[in-house]
Amino acid sequence: MKTCAVLISAYKAEKWILSCLNGFKKQEMLDGWQWKIVVGVDSCKNTSDLLLKNKIGHYWSNKNVGVYVMLNSLWKKTEADIYMQFDADDIPLPNLLKTAVPIAWEFGFVRAKEIRCDENLNPLKRQPTKDGKTLITSSVLNQLGGWHHYRTSCDTDIRNRAKRLGCKVKIAQEKLTTPLLFRRRHNQSLTKSPETNMKSDYRAWARKEMEKFRESGKIKVNPIITNLEWKE
Repeated sequence: MKTCAVLISAYKAEKWILSCLNGFKKQEMLDGWQWKIVVGVDSCKNTSDLLLKNKIGHYWSNKNVGVYVMLNSLWKKTEADIYMQFDADDIPLPNLLKTAVPIAWEFGFVRAKEIRCDENLNPLKRQPTKDGKTLITSSVLNQLGGWHHYRTSCDTDIRNRAKRLGCKVKIAQEKLTTPLLFRRRHNQSLTKSPETNMKSDYRAWARKEMEKFRESGKIKVNPIITNLEWKE
């Protein structure tokens, strides 16, 4: 039996995370595979308390480390054949893993398409469907060394490094044509925050740093991780 681990980084997610996790409870099964949902709470007591109240075990970081340091830390704590990056404010469709896992297993890397929507899951009128959350095999992730530690854009960067490694990213995406999750856009998200939105100075700086890394010929990062405590 192979395992796909869904790694969820949660920060100020008490408004969203239960609906996210309920979506994974409804996932259709795939012969020969099992699903493992792994949540890491990034120093947010309200989110942690909500999970504990609902008897949901999770990892806890005492300091705010950001999405990608949390993903690296959860990856290092979890054994799986495929890892999926997921956000605590998004909702998977029931066929997400059943549809995307076989393609990720075949090609090593793929991104599940998302429907961008508002808080009430109403699709946005402008460009509602995009390539979204990353699924990556353990072998490819080990060769890439994980995610960069910046607060934004590291999911795009890991796709670019996977492509340089030899993964047929474009072919994989052509096989995964239907949307498989709702991605909420709200005022607390990184893409809305003035400090980290698409036009922010920080995002532009982080992208340049990652571009310089790739231009140097490097593919594998030395992942930054944080100490995690298990709570239940």
